[in-house]
Amino acid sequence: MKITIRKAEIADSAAFSMLWQFYQYHQSTFDLEDVGSDGRFDIDEEYLASIIRGEEECVARKISDTHYY
Repeated sequence: MKITIRKAEIADSAAFSMLWQFYQYHQSTFDLEDVGSDGRFDIDEEYLASIIRGEEECVARKISDTHYY
């Protein structure tokens, strides 16, 4: 199987938001964040959209030659 990584596009906004919800779910194990009354974690949807549009910089911090966070 070949996997290709590419920059997210505007059409990917919904998938990116769902992926971020999954990330928050995993992270909640460590920071004990709870979901809101709508069953979702409180994330800044507009910020995520601005990253995809290229208006904000999302800088991953390199922790090794193969890992970022």
